Amino acid sequence: MQSSDYYMSLPFDVSGSLSKNRFRLELLWGISKMLDIYDYDDFTIVFDYVCDIEVHLKESYEFYQLKTHKGDKVYSINDIVKPKNGSSILGKLYILKQPGEFENVKLALVSNSYLKDGKKVITDIEEIDLSTISLASIKKITEALKSELDLNNIDISNIYYIFTPMNLNEPSNDIIGKIVTSFVKIKGCEPKKPNALYRLIYDTVSRKACCELRQKDYDQLIENKGMTKAELDKLLNCHLERADNSVELTKQYIEQVQDYKQRRNMKVAFAKLISDLQTSKELQVREKNIAEYLVESCEQLPNDFEQCVDELICKFAAGFSPEYSKVEIYMFVVLILKRFEEGVYDE
Repeated sequence: MQSSDYYMSLPFDVSGSLSKNRFRLELLWGISKMLDIYDYDDFTIVFDYVCDIEVHLKESYEFYQLKTHKGDKVYSINDIVKPKNGSSILGKLYILKQPGEFENVKLALVSNSYLKDGKKVITDIEEIDLSTISLASIKKITEALKSELDLNNIDISNIYYIFTPMNLNEPSNDIIGKIVTSFVKIKGCEPKKPNALYRLIYDTVSRKACCELRQKDYDQLIENKGMTKAELDKLLNCHLERADNSVELTKQYIEQVQDYKQRRNMKVAFAKLISDLQTSKELQVREKNIAEYLVESCEQLPNDFEQCVDELICKFAAGFSPEYSKVEIYMFVVLILKRFEEGVYDE
């Protein structure tokens, strides 16, 4: 059976109405999972279709069911196999496994509560392989699933219980921090406006999770319910600080001037401008005005660089105070054009 055929044969189980807080926790955990697996060659995270959070890889699937508790409650084996309203927690997960149909499937129950194996509460293992717990607990699981699902054989390989701490009061605080640290690792720099990046990612996955219609085929499912690695990367790139090479480019421009005296005067003027730009409100306002004009009039600008310089000087030179000489205004305009060329002013 092909991977996508297997998946589309699974029971359609969009959860419907959830509490606002639980829905948010699911999305934030899914975002966290995306960042954890960013180094994979490719992936798609599907939100709330056949399971809470799904990882779709080239030749395998991972299904994660989230269960949260406030306080110090632990999950016993009875808690996860006892049917409630016709289905147990583990039973809902196990029907996604379909042994013999498609083997590369990982199932996991994710909780902020520890798992109790018999009399022992497991506190030292984050991801517990259920095939490694006590024989008595394994027997309890297999017998319960046989009865609930009316199956002769139960295979609990590749089924896990994952303990993960969760900030139930302010969960977004933790994920914003993780987005920033992951961004630095992925892109090599801190993100521009991290809170806005968080909202962009969260709103994107929320929109996909809220799509509750049955999808007619796998491609439509990925488009409407999934977040691919490429889509995540596109969102991250929206908050990547653009490299500003304008100072170096302006220096190279000066070096191309043949006349020695002119070149020296330009260097002196440029050095003064770079120093003044850090503190001069006048220069900062002039830069903003020229940049806005360039963005708005981009299509009407001359093709020749020197003609662009002349046009900007004619339009804006009168606004400079007498403190700035003609050569300083000229170099200021050259710097702004180089910044514009590098995309520094792009939204």
